[in-house]
Amino acid sequence: MSNYVVYHLHSDDGSLLDSATKFHMYLDKAQEYNMKAIAFSEHGNVFHWIKKKEEVEKRGMKYIHAMEAYVTETLNEKIRDNYHMILIAKNFEGVKELNRLSSKGFNKEDGHFYYDARITLEDIMNTSQNILITTSCLGGILAKGRRNGKEELVNKFINWAVDNKDRVFLEIQYHDHPEQIEYNQWLYELSKKTGLKLIAGTDTHSLNTKYAKARRILMQAKGIQFQEEDKFDLTFKSYEELIEMFEKQNSLPLDVVLKAVEFTNEMADMVEEFEIDRSPKYPKLYSNPEEIFKKKINEGVVKRGINKLEHREKEKYYKRIKEEYEVYKKLNAIDYMLLKNNIIEWCHKNGIYQGYGRGSVTGSLIAYILGITEMDSIKHNLNFTRFMNPERQSLADIDTDFPPSRRQEVIDYVASIPGIHFSEIITFNTIQLKGAIREVGRALNYELSLVDEIAKNIDTKEDYYREKYPELFTYVDLLNGVNISVGSHPSGFLVSPVSLEENIGLFYTNESKYPVSQVNMNELDSCNYVKLDLLGLDN
Repeated sequence: MSNYVVYHLHSDDGSLLDSATKFHMYLDKAQEYNMKAIAFSEHGNVFHWIKKKEEVEKRGMKYIHAMEAYVTETLNEKIRDNYHMILIAKNFEGVKELNRLSSKGFNKEDGHFYYDARITLEDIMNTSQNILITTSCLGGILAKGRRNGKEELVNKFINWAVDNKDRVFLEIQYHDHPEQIEYNQWLYELSKKTGLKLIAGTDTHSLNTKYAKARRILMQAKGIQFQEEDKFDLTFKSYEELIEMFEKQNSLPLDVVLKAVEFTNEMADMVEEFEIDRSPKYPKLYSNPEEIFKKKINEGVVKRGINKLEHREKEKYYKRIKEEYEVYKKLNAIDYMLLKNNIIEWCHKNGIYQGYGRGSVTGSLIAYILGITEMDSIKHNLNFTRFMNPERQSLADIDTDFPPSRRQEVIDYVASIPGIHFSEIITFNTIQLKGAIREVGRALNYELSLVDEIAKNIDTKEDYYREKYPELFTYVDLLNGVNISVGSHPSGFLVSPVSLEENIGLFYTNESKYPVSQVNMNELDSCNYVKLDLLGLDN
């Protein structure tokens, strides 16, 4: 049975305010249609990609790492040309390259970011053989370039594409719009002339017509408009529906369409599967960590007066130190303890004093000896194995309280430690029930006083309002929980020995001082990255 691969696909995870569909809903449908592979091509980012990969593979499909890039002709002028282009990672090196390009697009200092995350045409032309490229939609460099009279730009890209025809493809789409029809035909002629292959894209933004309407309502509520969008069917298609749409459009011979659709499978076959590195990623401050660890423990024993205890008591402490040391060594956590010790020592030198101790780390005598906590775990009969033991699945996690007035100094210091890659951690902000009522009510032109009444009384009169206003709640339920913006975690920070911009992808929010991870806390935990909780506590 014939099938195809959806690779031009947007969800509410990364294409914020441009989709109301959760990525797993697409996966359920793709599984139902027996599709063998899938890609998400969010706008300028790879948000949530680790979770997407895990969920795709859980369903027995191949995960394809992709992004719809906004491409600018120049950084020298402040122009929003934003030519769309689909970038697809061919292998793991391509994944890292694509993550770097996405990270680069958010750089405000060098002009890449301007309203949107952008990369330059030069960035595109400098991509390696590990990146596959399609010309995307009517917003792409060929369609929009021709429309805007940018003949030199169009020819420049075509000449480069011909030199890279094994990895650059011309994307036709099925939308019943005069401009799309003409563009498909132009691409077909270009393909015959240059040998560049045609590939069938969908530009999918919604699961079905119901979610397409919810998307329009969301965009309307947020004041976002696309001209003539009613002529574009951006819903998820089965193979049969896709062919039917192309037949209805009737822009190209059917055999040409079928070949372009089949080429989505060939493209997917070009993509190599890859494994995510889930080894512990403790930052490394010293080339001889064991030696430094022992030295600091010995110094701490003297500082805490353990060496002056009476013999039997002293032996109890020494025995516990040896037991803990062996666990830290076995779990490769010595570097982590040295990092925490480094931070605390810097704080004390600068007159900043942390909280007494929080959570399971107070069970570690070595943490007390190193000054990480002020809790003598033997004196207070605390359990070390709650904090760390050989069977522990996740990395050690030490939460530390700092005075709010000086907490930013600590964050700035950690971000400046040589050899450590540092970022904030992404959070997704969703529409909640009351917010969805207000957004949908506004978009459907309900009286604002009525919308306000429903939102204020929904907790006590929900059944009544649902029965009275069924259309309103049809779309409220579809938009409830949809991601509409991103922020960063208030107290969690990521520290890593490996590059974050290429291994996970980074971006900036309007409020963030430092780059922010493009994957969330749970994804980072699953890959064994180290998260530092630097908390503010008034006392």
